[in-house]
Amino acid sequence: MSTAALIAKAASVILSDERGRKGVGWILVAVLSPLILLIAVICSFASGGAEHNNATVEACFYGAGCSRKESASISAATSGTCWPSALRSIRGNCSEKREENE
Repeated sequence: MSTAALIAKAASVILSDERGRKGVGWILVAVLSPLILLIAVICSFASGGAEHNNATVEACFYGAGCSRKESASISAATSGTCWPSALRSIRGNCSEKREENE
């Protein structure tokens, strides 16, 4: 007999009995539940990261209300001026390089 036939015969013997089916089911649950929990944790981390990124972009473009507990540096970074100041800096660097090349 080939290996596949032996495996099929063993599976049919084990799964033909209710106790065997329950045993196989519990083994599958024991093996797959940590994998399912790991996937759930990774998805929740990814979701939290996406929400944080969206909030940061909204704070940069539309401004954000800051609580009094936040430090001044965090308040300044999220006051809605982060992108315009970065763009001014980039434009300034480009114009300086353009003047050097002329």
